[in-house]
Amino acid sequence: MIVAEHFGFVVGIDTHAKTHTLAIIDTPTGGEMANETFPATTTGGNRALSWILRCTGASAEQVLLSMEGTGWYGAKLRQQASDAGFQVTEAPVPNQRLGRYEGKSDSIDATRAARTALSIPTNRLREPRSRKDHMALRILSNARRTMVRERTAAINALTALLRIVDLALMPECR
Repeated sequence: MIVAEHFGFVVGIDTHAKTHTLAIIDTPTGGEMANETFPATTTGGNRALSWILRCTGASAEQVLLSMEGTGWYGAKLRQQASDAGFQVTEAPVPNQRLGRYEGKSDSIDATRAARTALSIPTNRLREPRSRKDHMALRILSNARRTMVRERTAAINALTALLRIVDLALMPECR
């Protein structure tokens, strides 16, 4: 069963630091019902979730949220939506081989996030990354990057020292 057969509506969400843009797609027709931008705050998230329910007239279980940035800018909204009973999935990555689409805006990105999810089998939906796991990996990656940078700097300093200063390590011939 694909998403369009299982859910009545798919909401694409393009997340940013200050705002989140949502686009509601009616799955039977594939048509866009509404498109709106909300502040990326707890209050803005509550307003966005209420807006979804009001526009669709459906229960949270009948709506799939296809969200970009579930582990970063959209983490707070993802948690609010999950707590409210919505199923949230990581938005599919656009196919880069098809080239860049015409135009670029938050509204277009939100609509694309919803429409690309319509044909995905429900058992293949991507679970949003856990915030704790995501943060732990980010910390480990940054620590490794820092250690590599420091190691390289130490090697370069020692190499420069050996080239500049005669340390008399080799015995002189007499």
